[in-house]
Amino acid sequence: MESNIGITELEPKIASTEPSSLPPIIEDDESEDDGDIYDLEKLPRDPDDLNHTLQKRDQDIVNAIELIYDTKTQLQFLREYGGWADFFKTVNSFCDKHGIKIPSMDDFYKPVGRDRRFFPKAKNLHRFHVDMFLSAIDRILRELNDRFDEVNTNLLLYIASFNPVDSFVAFDKDKLVKLAQFYPNDFSSIEMIHLRFQLAHFVTDMRRDERFRAVKNLVELSIMLVETKKNLNYDIVYKLLKLVLFFLWQLLVLRGYFLR
Repeated sequence: MESNIGITELEPKIASTEPSSLPPIIEDDESEDDGDIYDLEKLPRDPDDLNHTLQKRDQDIVNAIELIYDTKTQLQFLREYGGWADFFKTVNSFCDKHGIKIPSMDDFYKPVGRDRRFFPKAKNLHRFHVDMFLSAIDRILRELNDRFDEVNTNLLLYIASFNPVDSFVAFDKDKLVKLAQFYPNDFSSIEMIHLRFQLAHFVTDMRRDERFRAVKNLVELSIMLVETKKNLNYDIVYKLLKLVLFFLWQLLVLRGYFLR
């Protein structure tokens, strides 16, 4: 079996592990195109970087979460602290270079292909700054917040604690216990008590066993646990891992992120 198997190849293996209580995942809704919002090339490249990161089969979850936070922060900064001025300066430079006439921002907006009555007494500055520039940023922020709300973001952060890379350097027992609490119907009260102790022994065993040092992702971890039969020793931990893999598979099924 190849060692670099991706999560998208996992469907047949985890189809029987569907949890009885799934954490919330926000579905992909169709959004209306309600205007002539243009492509803001000057927006930070992080949304594009985030798009590519979220589509990787064996993504680094920690880096993905950091990109989400960084993207939100930079977009908010762009919106509130001088982003328009820098953007407008870049547009002016581009227009000057290519001999494109720049309308005065104090003039009234003249729509192209639309009746002017749709924009009564709207000046260019308001139209380009508020209706287009800020509106585009707000759309991206709204989509990020909808798809990665506090619950889903916390789930991914907790899942990152399972990351086996670099001898489980990101391992966090408390976060994994919190992760299990998202599945109240899948873990009994006795299992929740034993989970904390199993996790402590689990990470010590994983770091000591040389067979796990080459494991690079959660799928490889689950396969190695079965091959070494350690899934039997750490049955509660393995159950949590299967629930995590099913959750990640769901995300990949719904990976319409930013692809419209």
